[in-house]
Amino acid sequence: MSVGPTGPAGPTGTFNGATVSADIIPTLNNTYSLGSPTGAFLNLYAANVGTSSNPVANLYATNIGVSGNAITNLYVTNIIAGNTVLPNANNAYNLGNTQVMWHNLYVGTVTSVGSNLNLTSPPGFALNLTAAAGQNMNLTTFAGGNFRFTGPIGTDFDPITDNNYQLGSNSARWSNVNAVQIGQPNSATNVQQLFAESVGNSNYPVPFLYAGSTTLSGNLALTSNNVYSSGSLANYWSSLYATNVLATNLGTGSIPVTQAFITNLGTSTVPTSQAYITTLGSATTPTTQAYIANLGSSATPTTQAYITTLGSTLSPTTTAFMSAVQTNNILGLTGQNLTLTPFNGFNLIFSGVPCASATNTSFQSIAADSAFHQLTYNSTIIDNASMLNGTQPSSITCQKAGVYLITYLITGNGGSQYGSQLYKNGLVLPTNASTTITYAVSNGGAIYATHLKLAVTDYLQVFILTNIASNYQLLSFSANLITIA
Repeated sequence: MSVGPTGPAGPTGTFNGATVSADIIPTLNNTYSLGSPTGAFLNLYAANVGTSSNPVANLYATNIGVSGNAITNLYVTNIIAGNTVLPNANNAYNLGNTQVMWHNLYVGTVTSVGSNLNLTSPPGFALNLTAAAGQNMNLTTFAGGNFRFTGPIGTDFDPITDNNYQLGSNSARWSNVNAVQIGQPNSATNVQQLFAESVGNSNYPVPFLYAGSTTLSGNLALTSNNVYSSGSLANYWSSLYATNVLATNLGTGSIPVTQAFITNLGTSTVPTSQAYITTLGSATTPTTQAYIANLGSSATPTTQAYITTLGSTLSPTTTAFMSAVQTNNILGLTGQNLTLTPFNGFNLIFSGVPCASATNTSFQSIAADSAFHQLTYNSTIIDNASMLNGTQPSSITCQKAGVYLITYLITGNGGSQYGSQLYKNGLVLPTNASTTITYAVSNGGAIYATHLKLAVTDYLQVFILTNIASNYQLLSFSANLITIA
C-alpha cells in the first residue's frame, strides 16, 4: 500500500488513529520525512530504527521509545540532540563496549553523580586524554575526594608552571619517593622543599638528591656502615650543626673544617679516626667530649680547640697538631710517655699556669742581732697571675690553689755564716716542711727548693739570720704551679 503525494511538492496524507498491517514505504528514496520541525511525532515505537547497512542519516525526535518499550537497535549516521540524552536506568548502560567502541568522544564536561567515573580501554588499547593545542587539561576532584593513579606513568610528569607547585605538604606527605635522581645539580633547578616520610628504600636508594634546603624531623639513616660520605671533595657542606657527630673522618688535610661547634665528637667505642678542624668549639661553646685518634696534622694543624675533654683512657688521642690549646688537664696513659713537641722554630709555652719570679738588683745590710730579717726584691722577672707584691711587700701570694715548686737563691759579699728560712702567712714553716739552711759564704750563694701545697691568698717570704753583720742579696725568689689541688 502506497499513501502519499505523487511528488515531493504534493499534498500530504492523513491518518487518524489508523493501524496498518504492512510496511509503509515512501515512493522515493531519501526524499520524505516522518514528521516535520513544526509537526513532530510524540513517540516512536520500533524494534529497530534503520539497519547496519542503511542507517538513518538524521534523526530528530523528542522521545525515541518509552521506558517499557525500548528500541532494540538504533542505526543512525548522525544523532543531533537538542537536549539532554539520558539512559532509562541509572548507572546501568554503556556508551560502546569492548568489541564496538566509539572512535572519539567530544564533550565539554565529564561528570559522575555516582561513586566512580571509570574511563577504561580494552586490553591492548591505550587510553588517551588529549587537550587541544594551547589548552589545559584539568582533572579536579570535589571537596573530600582523592585523585589516584593506579599503575605506572609512562612519560614525564611536569607542573604547568615552574617553581609553583609542591609534591606533598606539611600535612599530606608522600610515604616513599623512589627515584634515581631528585632535582638537578644546579641551584636554579634543584628541589626547593621536599616533604617525605622516606626517600628511596634499602634496596633502591636514591643516588643523588639535589635540594636547596632539607628539614628533617627524624633520623637520616644509611643502608651500610662506614661506606657513604656527606658531601665530597668537589662539593662539600658549608656548615654542620650537630649535637653528636659519629664519623671516621671529619674534613681532609686539604679541606679542613673551618669551625666546628660540636657537643660530642665521636664516642669512646666509635672514635673519629682523623679530624681536620681549624677551630673546634669556642670560648663560650666548648666541645664537651671529643674522641679523636688524630686531631689535625703537621701540615694542617688545629688553630684553636676549646675542648673540655679530648680522648679518654679507652680511646686516647694519639696525636694532636694544634697551634693553641686551652685545657685544665693533659693526661698521658699509664706506663706511656706524654710528649709535647712544638713546631720547628717555635717554643712550647704554657699560658695561664701561675708562675712568678722576682729578684733584688741590690744588696741588703743585715745586722748580727740573733734575729731573722726579711729579704726583699725590687724587680719582677715574670708574674703571669698577679702573685708578686700582694698584701705583703716582697712576698709571693697564691692566686690559684695547688701544689707549687718554691725556690730561692741568696748570695753575700762577706765571710759570714748565715741561715735562711721560708715563712708562710707570717709564720716560719715547721721543720718537716722547711729546714734552716746554714751556709758559710765568701761571695758565694745558697739555693733552696721545696714543694708546698698552697691555698688562695697564702703568701710566702724569705728570712735570713747572720752571725756577722754583712750585705746579702736575694738573687731569685720563684713559685711555679705544678698541679691543681
